[in-house]
Amino acid sequence: MEKVEKHGCDPRELERVVNNPVRGYPRRDGEKYLVYGRGQGNRWVRAAYLIDADGTIFVIHAMPVGGRRRPR
Repeated sequence: MEKVEKHGCDPRELERVVNNPVRGYPRRDGEKYLVYGRGQGNRWVRAAYLIDADGTIFVIHAMPVGGRRRPR
């Protein structure tokens, strides 16, 4: 979670993004899932996560995005 917090995201925000993605997400990319959603203050957040065998979600990357990087 250290790496995620370095990019200015917190666990509650990421939980919201993973549980409420925008239409068309999450998308599978090999073993990981990519997701976009609204985080704190209605900002866009991009995250990548893995799902363990018991269903536990591990966020491996997350950061706020804007401009051209936002989902369309």
